[in-house]
Amino acid sequence: VLIFVAGTWYLLATMITGKPLFMQNIARAALLLELIVSWTVWSHHLLSDQAQPNTLKVLSGEMVTAFELITQGLAFFIALATLWSARPLKMTNPLKFLLGGLLGFALAVPAGIMQADVGLNRILHNTQWIVGPHVHVAVLIGLTMTLYSAIYMLFPILTNGAQLYSKKLANIHFWCHLLGGIGMGAFMGMAGLKGM
Repeated sequence: VLIFVAGTWYLLATMITGKPLFMQNIARAALLLELIVSWTVWSHHLLSDQAQPNTLKVLSGEMVTAFELITQGLAFFIALATLWSARPLKMTNPLKFLLGGLLGFALAVPAGIMQADVGLNRILHNTQWIVGPHVHVAVLIGLTMTLYSAIYMLFPILTNGAQLYSKKLANIHFWCHLLGGIGMGAFMGMAGLKGM
């Protein structure tokens, strides 16, 4: 998910601003590194499973997951720096949803880093914490808002300039999706911390 989303952030940031991607060569290298990291980062979901060897728990579960802060942090920074370089920008639907997608991963990645600690994972494993603040916020906010940004960006291009039916409905879509997804993830996380 993270490599797909990072690449989409790069594409959307350049389409929205009309400017080249900030630090393009670093962005390419970071995407390649993200591809390699993605091969093993999933194991942070299995840290408390006893069948997983301790070496895998520490190397893949903890260290590689912590490395996600670097790869995803670079993608986050590069996308925001590209947007910043083109200011002032008009708050269009693609930009608004792109910022929402960035926010989703800014919330979900640290939740994954927290569960990648072997000790804390013994408390969080198989609870609502995993599927709430980590998975649902990453998918519902980070991924889908990035996809909505792409849809809002590409819709006029693919339909020869067709306009949205209602900008007000698009704003309602944005706020309900953002607040609903973050709220659901937060409440699931609270339930998970209580052992659910």
